[in-house]
Amino acid sequence: MEHKQGGFTFPFVIILAGAFLTVALFSIEQFTADKKFYKEGEEKLALDHLIKMGTNDTLEVLAEADSQKAGEGIFFYPGGDVYYSFSGLTESEIEVVLYASTKNERKMTASYIYDRVTHKMIQWM
Repeated sequence: MEHKQGGFTFPFVIILAGAFLTVALFSIEQFTADKKFYKEGEEKLALDHLIKMGTNDTLEVLAEADSQKAGEGIFFYPGGDVYYSFSGLTESEIEVVLYASTKNERKMTASYIYDRVTHKMIQWM
């Protein structure tokens, strides 16, 4: 007994499987691209946070060390560390340079000018 097999179902399954695989691969590629983007944003935010905490702590150090014209130090935080150095520009102004690095070896540098008279940061550089 012979069955008629015209071959309609098999090509349809192949086309459907190909379409499914194409969509699946596109979704995987999109997911990995998004994951890299969010990871990069997370690292940038962590560095910005380290710089902010380092700025606050150096402002406290500068307020306490009013007579010093130069100095350096390091702050350790859970997300990374911030190295700072400061030197006098004029009698009333100090330049402070911050070097932040995360646990994942991302780095950022920031600097600002501190006024000794008003005990405030006056300009980001």
